[in-house]
Amino acid sequence: MVDFVSEKSKLLPEKFEVKTGEENEEVLFNERCKIYHFVNNEWKERGVGNMKILKRKDSSTVLVH
Repeated sequence: MVDFVSEKSKLLPEKFEVKTGEENEEVLFNERCKIYHFVNNEWKERGVGNMKILKRKDSSTVLVH
């Protein structure tokens, strides 16, 4: 049996913490949606993605992301 583990992968830590920037926020709403914009008297599709409504834990600020 051949071992395919490289020397570089042995140097990586087993586990590490990933910070998203949303650690201090509570998710109130999270849904997949389409985004439209109004140009020349018609709606045009802009893209597809996730819409989040976040509330900060330390204040009453609500963010749409």
